[in-house]
Formats: sequence, C-alpha cells, structure tokens
Amino acid sequence: MRGAGGGVARGGGRDRLLAVAERLGVPVQVTLMGKGSFPEDHELFAGMAGIQTSQRWANAAFLEADLVLALGARFGDRHTGNLDVYRGERKFIHVDIEPTQLGKVFGPDLGVVSDTGMFLDALLTTMDGQDTARDRGWVKRIGELKTALPRREDFDDRPIKAPRVFKEINEFYGEDTYFVTAIGLYQIWSGQFQRAHKPRHYQVCGQAGPLGWEIPAAIGVKKARPEAQVVGVVGDYSFQFLVEELAVAAQYDVGFVLIMLNNEYLGLIRQASRGYDMNYQVDIHYDTNGSDNVKIMEAYGCSGTRVHEPGEIREALAWAGKEAERTSRPVLVEIMIEREANAAMGAALDSVVEFEATA
Repeated sequence: MRGAGGGVARGGGRDRLLAVAERLGVPVQVTLMGKGSFPEDHELFAGMAGIQTSQRWANAAFLEADLVLALGARFGDRHTGNLDVYRGERKFIHVDIEPTQLGKVFGPDLGVVSDTGMFLDALLTTMDGQDTARDRGWVKRIGELKTALPRREDFDDRPIKAPRVFKEINEFYGEDTYFVTAIGLYQIWSGQFQRAHKPRHYQVCGQAGPLGWEIPAAIGVKKARPEAQVVGVVGDYSFQFLVEELAVAAQYDVGFVLIMLNNEYLGLIRQASRGYDMNYQVDIHYDTNGSDNVKIMEAYGCSGTRVHEPGEIREALAWAGKEAERTSRPVLVEIMIEREANAAMGAALDSVVEFEATA
C-alpha cells in the first residue's frame, strides 16, 4: 500500500504516483494534507486512514496492509493514533525530502531522503522492461470494503446532519473548485466526506489550530487564482474569529463563497469534553440563533443566506456562486446543523467510534 502525504501534492508527483500505482496494481491512500494527490474516483484509491479524518473502509484497508510506502508524509498523531495498532506487523518505507522527518515519530524499516517526484521517477525507471502485471486482488478488496463499511450521507433530517452538507458539496461543485478549511468538527467531517480530485485544490492547515484561517486563506487562493471558484468551509466560531478580514475582501473585490456549518457550539471542544461529563462555556447559542451571521456579512458590505432545510442547500449554493461573481465579494451560505452532533473518532485505527447509523 502507498500513502501519499502533502509532499506528493506539493512536489507535483500526482501523475507519477498514478503511473506507479497502475503499473503495480497497488492501492493508494492519502493523508489530510495529501487530499487531491490521487484521484478519489480511481479504482485503486483506498481512502484516508486516521483516527479523525478517515473513512471506515480506509482504516480497514490500512490494517490489512503488510507494507506501507509513505511518500512525503509526517505520521501526525491525528493520522496514526495508537502507534502499536498503527504499526502492527507492517513494514514501513518512509520517503521525505527533509532528513529530520525520517524516524521523528517512529523508525521506518527503510528511510529514503528524496524529493517524492524524483523518487517516483526512479521507481518508474527501475520498472521499465520488468514484468509488473497487475494483481487485481486489491482492487476487488477495496470495492468490498467500500460496500461493507460505508458512512451515510443521505440524511433528510431537520436539523440538518453534517454529512448531508458534504453530499451536496460533492455533487454541486466540479473538480476544478478550490476549497479551504481549518480546524473543528466541520473540518473533520470535511476530511471524512468531502472529495478532492486535483492536487492543491483542498487547502487545509493540517494539525495546526488556526481558528479563523478560512477567510484570509480564501482571499489568498482567490488572488492567486482569480479565475477559479473558491469555497471556504467554515464553522460558526471560526468565522467569527477573524471576521474582520471580510473588510479586506470587500475593499479589494475578492469574491468567494463561505459555507458555514453552524451548530452554535464550539463543537470539537464539546465533543472532547464528553469523557469528563463536561459541557461548560462552549455553547454560543443565545436568543434565537446566537449571532446573526447573515447580518454580519451585510455589515461588511457582503451577502449571505441561512438554510434550515436539507432540500434547500443546493439552491443556496447555486445562488452564492452567482452572487459572489456578481458582487466580487464574499458570500455566505449559513447551514444550521444539529447542535450536539459528534464526528466519528477514536484513539486507534481499530477503535474509531461511530455516532451515526452507518446504513
């Protein structure tokens, strides 16, 4: 099994990674920072393993692997979880351009200091003239795991369930859309459910915790790619953390869409406190809906709309894209989700807790 980290996306190794995977018939997983470095609709895509941003079937696939080739990955603890479970009896080959990353978390069986693109080029050259006929066993197995271990997205509940938001995002936006997201339950759900098909089209801050990152990050992406559609996936508190940056976008005519999952909570802190029977000073609900984020947008000369019904999400996304193009300013789609929903997570790859019905 191959694991593609952020180093593959930054190193321009996507095409070479795809070529190697297809030559050998081996499955490829991505880390959160590597989303988009391998096409998610490919038969060899084995998802994302991890204790938070992961898929059930991806964790199962990883645990069945006996060899992991990690390309430009850093083995962050939100990916590995319990190292005894993560390592198991598997062998690890770790390739990274930065020597200090090799063995930083655990000693690989083989460490290679190299640019990932150059490493993949060398691997392809080595395979030239050799019999690398594909074994279809892994392709079949990945299909079986996807079927057996899904997570639901098609909820029609009101208040809206978070997975339904990402179902709508996946179906509405094309593969050329650029997304940014930061830290919180909404970002964990994004990592679990949101699809990315091209390198660097899913911009995320990794394990850093910079609340408020989405608005300035969206400004940066839009200025770098003025012709692109840019979408920020944001939580209600992260939105407020650097909300003053809306003035920068409005002043300089930087138009993009913000999709807010509003549970009127500091949701990740609330969920992390469950084991201590605590729910203290993380509820930001008051009056009817807490802060009126649509009015906040309007106060900065921008636009927004609030959505309560799952069937209204698609229409709101379509309106927001047109409005951002018309005004050249940020536009908010505020989606009111259930207040105390929990994202699937756990301490180890084999013990992730699911809070929603999976079928």
